[in-house]
Amino acid sequence: MIQKIVSIYGWIALFIVLIILFPPFLLIYIATYLFDPKLKVLHGMTTFWAFSFLSVHPYWRVKVENKENFESGKTYVMISNHQSFVDILLVYQINKYFKWVSKAENFKMPIVGWVMSMNRYISVHRESRKSILKMIEDCGKMIRKGASVMIFPEGTRSHSDQMRNFKEGAFQIALQQKAPILPIVLSGSARALPRKGWVFPKTNRMKMKVLPAWEYDTFAHLDAGELARKMREFMEKELQQLN
Repeated sequence: MIQKIVSIYGWIALFIVLIILFPPFLLIYIATYLFDPKLKVLHGMTTFWAFSFLSVHPYWRVKVENKENFESGKTYVMISNHQSFVDILLVYQINKYFKWVSKAENFKMPIVGWVMSMNRYISVHRESRKSILKMIEDCGKMIRKGASVMIFPEGTRSHSDQMRNFKEGAFQIALQQKAPILPIVLSGSARALPRKGWVFPKTNRMKMKVLPAWEYDTFAHLDAGELARKMREFMEKELQQLN
């Protein structure tokens, strides 16, 4: 009974944060549109939004390790394993400027999709080769403008601590742009949301660990497929230790 009451509170709290913070977000978008072409202020507001979601939920606890591995002034291809929708909130805890790459369907969601569009995040239709090539091109443009890009290389959620195979797109971008890769491992988020029904699992501890970046010189000799396999092996070992 207590778990159901806490779950009701959790859903209401998340809904309130979603609704209350959207008008200020919209005002910031309008106020900064002309003098903030990179939308850094807007991204900062989105980061605050994500922090708020994680803070108000009674069952969610988050531990972040090694944020300093994201060096200020550097631009990365950021990658992470993907267990749950909550991963999006976790990655914002790095508290740095970046652009998301996300499936096109997410941009159609009320409020969340609007926020993504206003931030000029990068959309991709995963089944379309043409869309994937455009995504790679758009990511290259963002990197050259000084924005890191964040990609889930599994392409979809695993719903567990077992990683899926990595797709090559993120690694093609890193090779083409000669950009360092910043790997991030997430643990515990697969248990953050109800699998069935609406009742949240009891107190769930989630972890995010930012791993040392792989500089371009260390993987320049690899093709995208080899790089994807080596990175997955590296991250899977780190994930097992994190668990």
